[in-house]
Amino acid sequence: MNISTTYLSRIVKNITGHTVRFHLSELLGADARRMLECTDLDVQEISNQLGFSDQSVFGKFFIRQTGLSPLKFRMRKEELRKQ
Repeated sequence: MNISTTYLSRIVKNITGHTVRFHLSELLGADARRMLECTDLDVQEISNQLGFSDQSVFGKFFIRQTGLSPLKFRMRKEELRKQ
């Protein structure tokens, strides 16, 4: 694109009102939710696949995104499916 990352970040912020970091976090959170809902992978495997340094960091990120731990999120979704 021949533009600097700083300039691109400024354009994204001006157009969307959010930072690039925010958008990446939203995408990462969506992937995490999808993997917890649609796969049988354990939380450690999901954490590794999404590039987190460890499961604890992933858990803290996920709680900030959803208000629930990854395990509670998965359990809640399984309970809703059973109803």
